[in-house]
Amino acid sequence: MSYIYDIVLNFNKLYYEFYEWKETDNLLNFKKIPLFKVNDVDYLALRYDDIVMDNDFISGIKDSSYLVDSNEKIIACLISNGKGAIGIKFDDGGNIVGRSSLIFDEEEEVLEEVITSNEYPIKYILINHNLDNKMFSRCIYEKKEYLIYFFNSNNNIDIYRYIYYDFYEREESNVNKIKNRLLNILNNDWNDECERLYNSIKLFNKVR
Repeated sequence: MSYIYDIVLNFNKLYYEFYEWKETDNLLNFKKIPLFKVNDVDYLALRYDDIVMDNDFISGIKDSSYLVDSNEKIIACLISNGKGAIGIKFDDGGNIVGRSSLIFDEEEEVLEEVITSNEYPIKYILINHNLDNKMFSRCIYEKKEYLIYFFNSNNNIDIYRYIYYDFYEREESNVNKIKNRLLNILNNDWNDECERLYNSIKLFNKVR
């Protein structure tokens, strides 16, 4: 196990490229964090999938990360396959609770560090492949989450009828039919129809 010093990470539920970071994100400045080189398969699993890391690995890194100007304990590490690098944050049970890309020059530093390193044989349980996460930008993912939350948190029949009419320019009295048809739009890849639905609901929430 080697270490990287003085690096900024931005943990989110999903992996986002550093150019998708927002000013409102909670950036963490690590004074010290462990680094492991892994194979391509393990790297992609850690970057996208739901996994539970081996207990011995978690125990080994539990007290190895230190933040600048903070005593907060964070179970985290850097993972690289020699071509890319990612920061991973775990809970006590080994579940991934945050992923972070790296700023370009800091990623270059990590890649230089692992050039001569041997691959570390990490062990984990794969819970779920998240292939969709590889396809969406942060903007599209957050729009989909916004729409799903809207449909799950609203039971007002008149709201759905209004949005359906605004979207299709015709009336429909069956609320289940309205919700199913609108939700089916989200089952496809993000397209112009998804964008129209998002803009329609955003406008509705803004003016009501």
